[in-house]
Amino acid sequence: MHYEYAFDSYKAFQQRSNNPDFDYLKNWATEKELMTFAAENCGELVADICKTINSMTGYRKPTPRQKEVIARSLIQKMGSARDVLIAVYGNDIAELFSELDNESAEDEVAKIAEESGIRLSPRRVAFGQLSDFVCKPGDENKGQTYRASVDAVRLMDREQDYNPATALIGGEHIVVTVSELKKLNQEDHDVLTFSAQAMELRDYIARYYENNQSLFAEKMGVNRSKVNLWIKSGWVALNGKLYSSKRDLPKL
Repeated sequence: MHYEYAFDSYKAFQQRSNNPDFDYLKNWATEKELMTFAAENCGELVADICKTINSMTGYRKPTPRQKEVIARSLIQKMGSARDVLIAVYGNDIAELFSELDNESAEDEVAKIAEESGIRLSPRRVAFGQLSDFVCKPGDENKGQTYRASVDAVRLMDREQDYNPATALIGGEHIVVTVSELKKLNQEDHDVLTFSAQAMELRDYIARYYENNQSLFAEKMGVNRSKVNLWIKSGWVALNGKLYSSKRDLPKL
């Protein structure tokens, strides 16, 4: 995998995944460079797994468990996906991370937040006031979305009914935790209810599986033809579940 492609993919996972470092490394664990590094640095178990994968004939198709073990071992060894990539690709990718840090440093809102001990997440989060509105996939920058602190994102990922607060930082509303709100000496003036968004299966696969229906079928343990049938039947994804769409509601 070319280092620039590895870097772009890393940024994409940081923005869209709930567990970006692990999900990224799991997704790319069997790339030659990462697997070689893991085999040489992550102990005998991982070395054996990599040897098994490399000995497969034809199309190598490691199990999800094998990829999970490699990804987890890489994080335990290096601390983060970023550190893994720098160790694997060296100065070329380190310079890209340095440029990314410089871009973040120029962000005045992030700088003000940092001064109060609040670190902003690269993810944008979509909310609806009392669940009235959530933007469509791809329209995050146009719709009703907010930047959020790392701690707020972590809480939302763990507790679906967590009600975050918004703070005004540098003229921009930022989703924060209650404790972070107190750090800013601001009152809880705008509490929003997180609204999970139902989306068509086609949009879900495009957003979370890079439009790879075969990969989604593999994760679901079904043939791709089954996924095609679900899409044609109008199935939707909501709150980590897949629902069939069989009836239209009557018009109000």
